[in-house]
Amino acid sequence: MIRHRRAALALLLAVGGSGCSAVRARSTNPGPLGADGELYVYLQPLAREVENVTFGLAGVDALGPGEDGVQPIRAVLSEVDREGHGRQRLLAQGRLAAGTYSGFRLHVGRARIETPDGPSDLLVRSEAVQVTGSFTVLPGRAQVLWLIMREAQPPGDEVAFAPRFSLVAPEATHPQRLGYCASAADNALIAFDRYERQVTAAIATGMGPAGVAMDESANLAYVALSLEDRIEVLDLTNGQVREPIRLRPGDGPYDVALVDGGRTLLTVNRRSSTVSFLDTSARVEIGRVAVGEEPWSLRLDPPRHRAYVFGRRSNTVTTLDVTRRAAVGSATTEPEPLRGDLDRSGSRLFVVHAGSAYLSIYTLPELTPAGRLFVGLGASAILVDPRTDLLYVAQSGSPVLAIYDPFSLVPLGGVDVGGGASFLAFDAMQNLVFALLPERRAVSVIDLTAQRQVGLFEVGGEPYDLAIVGERR
Repeated sequence: MIRHRRAALALLLAVGGSGCSAVRARSTNPGPLGADGELYVYLQPLAREVENVTFGLAGVDALGPGEDGVQPIRAVLSEVDREGHGRQRLLAQGRLAAGTYSGFRLHVGRARIETPDGPSDLLVRSEAVQVTGSFTVLPGRAQVLWLIMREAQPPGDEVAFAPRFSLVAPEATHPQRLGYCASAADNALIAFDRYERQVTAAIATGMGPAGVAMDESANLAYVALSLEDRIEVLDLTNGQVREPIRLRPGDGPYDVALVDGGRTLLTVNRRSSTVSFLDTSARVEIGRVAVGEEPWSLRLDPPRHRAYVFGRRSNTVTTLDVTRRAAVGSATTEPEPLRGDLDRSGSRLFVVHAGSAYLSIYTLPELTPAGRLFVGLGASAILVDPRTDLLYVAQSGSPVLAIYDPFSLVPLGGVDVGGGASFLAFDAMQNLVFALLPERRAVSVIDLTAQRQVGLFEVGGEPYDLAIVGERR
């Protein structure tokens, strides 16, 4: 989260709020795909026959168009080891020229096998392992391929390492099973199967995708393009881009939420310190409200009649009347409020702050301060369980998701999510929490009943937001 704040400040200093110049000023974003395509190659969970083998990966080449028929892509996974054997892992990722490819060449290094007597080195027969499988890269599109390791050693050979892989394209996942993660650095929306906890597809977007709002009935996604000052509208059935909704230059939209049955989209414009009301049918702005400086996120009440906007630099929370499109109240907070959530009755608001060790509590609708809870410095995300009202608080520098009783405010323990989480999404169908881990470029899946991690999968660079079917925004 701090990275995004610093990036926004740098953009303001460099370009003085100009939307077009801001796009050019950000050097970490690779820019539009243009005539190229983006490819994500995932290694699927290893079968029992090969899970005792580990090996290094020095590089990956795609075999296809070009003068020499070889195009290297980045090897994300440097070593295939026992850690993570039971889950999907991102093996390689990169941009490729459009065209048809015949497969990959994997450059492998040292390999070893675990035996009852301990680890034993294997003889690597060839440093270049051929993976045969035709696939086509389309210009301006992103896609996901799965790599399946069939065997590690030839039959009857106990000392040689000669792996055999298969390359497959994932089958389309039913829309009700999907979740989405915005990858700001990759300009992509990563789609994952919430039940299998695996990445199945990718959709190329404009530059700097941040907040995502899903219209489930229309099967559309509204994606805030923070570096282009517009909202991209994606058809989730085919990945096609529809007519965008344009904002004012220098707005810098980040968080988004749908109200009024999907007819109105709210956008938090971080650089202009405003919230826009957008007509999703006419693709125009129909209202705009000034809020606290550097608004970080918003949260709707259960009826979706009011929105609470957290101004990080102004240390405020602003109440918006969604129907009137107007600000109707505000309150001072602890330093740097980031996110908040409401209890299931909609009578209390809980807010976490980047600059304070305390969580703030307000009674609603008056937005009256009702107490504080010590949670430690560095709180980055909060989720209120809509079934029990238990509070789940994430820390940017801690892998533990802390749990608090909502009434006594007594800590009840915690669960290890595998890293510092910046966003938490509740899956009501499965009673799971999906935790976004930006430093690991991954999503952790937590079973609330068992209070343990039940899944982990990698996504794109600088993951910002999660959107799942039925999530309360």
